[in-house]
Amino acid sequence: MSSHLECLGFKKQTEYQEWCIQNGFSTSLTKTIRQQKAELYYVKTRNLEIQLRLNNKSRSNFKNSIEEIRQYKPNATDLNNRFARFNDKILDTISEIYYRHYAYDKEIKWPDDETRNLFLDVLVFLKQKTKLLVDDKFLVPIAKVVIEKDSWIKSYDSWEPKSYNAERQFSSFIRHLFTNYHVPTFLDSLWFNKQESIRINPYWFVHVCSGKNITTCADFIKYYPMTKKIAHHFMQAPSIFTINQAFCYGRIVSLGGTMRLVKALIPTRWANCTDEEFGNSVIKFFIANPMLDYSQIGPIIDYVWNQKYEVQRIQGRSIQPNFSMTGRTVETLLRQVEHWHKQLTKIRGKTFWDHSSISDFVLEEGSERNRKTWIIKELLNGKELVEEGRVMRHCVASYASSCSAGSSFIWSLTLNDEKQLTIEVSKSRRIGQIRGFTNRVATQKEKSIIAQWAKKENLIFANFI
Repeated sequence: MSSHLECLGFKKQTEYQEWCIQNGFSTSLTKTIRQQKAELYYVKTRNLEIQLRLNNKSRSNFKNSIEEIRQYKPNATDLNNRFARFNDKILDTISEIYYRHYAYDKEIKWPDDETRNLFLDVLVFLKQKTKLLVDDKFLVPIAKVVIEKDSWIKSYDSWEPKSYNAERQFSSFIRHLFTNYHVPTFLDSLWFNKQESIRINPYWFVHVCSGKNITTCADFIKYYPMTKKIAHHFMQAPSIFTINQAFCYGRIVSLGGTMRLVKALIPTRWANCTDEEFGNSVIKFFIANPMLDYSQIGPIIDYVWNQKYEVQRIQGRSIQPNFSMTGRTVETLLRQVEHWHKQLTKIRGKTFWDHSSISDFVLEEGSERNRKTWIIKELLNGKELVEEGRVMRHCVASYASSCSAGSSFIWSLTLNDEKQLTIEVSKSRRIGQIRGFTNRVATQKEKSIIAQWAKKENLIFANFI
């Protein structure tokens, strides 16, 4: 019974017995399992009813607030300052988007008042049906969806959600509005403008939804040049990929590469290669050598990129700007990689540099008994780079010259003092490489930790991450 009382939320037997009297249950303290289950079911049902009433009240209040936004006449002071009329982040952000047209987001510019008001109507509908308005993450994407209303093939209020997950609800909602065709979910990111290095256009999504080939979308192809064959595989890429990863997938598979090769190449510097001819020659080299241990791909790519693109010198040896994969054998290349690694270890203790303007990061999670301490700390000399590479079994020591020159910075992510990831940040504050043990990719949890640090330090992620 003590366990039963705890499940019901009572600390004292007298409180429990008073509750039994109020709700028509026996006050006995020796109840059967069936009686206990009946009481637990009653409490669960009552809690659901209370939650439902609260939700209905919240929806009613939200609708009234939306009408208040619609009727409000902002003055010059309102338009020149942040809206803070509701003391509610969601409602104040809605006011920002509704009244300032494109001031809140440079890609939002209401074509007319009818579209602006439709935005509010859609929000009221989504508040009743979904979890999309739990925070302000989806507000700007929803506004962009409304601006494209002329391309809708169905009415917004005829949609019914089939999932409790907010991301899946948004994905289902936009497909209901725009398409009768299969559209990969990685294209949903076009509504969020998460890729700072290119100007994302939500119309690209609408273009594909209308049944048109992605290769006929000129602006998209400017950023992602692809043949029809690459485009075919791009559209077939796994839904968990980002757009950039899907593009890499299309390139590799169109040349005959396997999914195994895709997973090995995407986390490396190859994914950021803008030299299409050389990048393709790298793919073809690995395709031609299928028995190569794929754990060697990361070190080989590090060596190749260092030789072809590094402008510094290591131990007096010139880097090779005309480096080519033509005529190379696996055996020779692996010997060169091994020799290069040995050369890198000679920088131990000889190269030092100052801390960058980016601050270190500490995050503590969990209780005192199960404390987790995440630390992102910059590595400041060649010895630390060599040690990082030795423990993590990758070639981060190759960045010594770049770090010394101030063109790159290397950081180590640890959890309770155990190394988890190595992070490379460029002079332009772009996170270009994230690698774990033997070049593994970061987990979602690790990415969330790095994202918090990036937000705090105004860092951006490279396209291929």
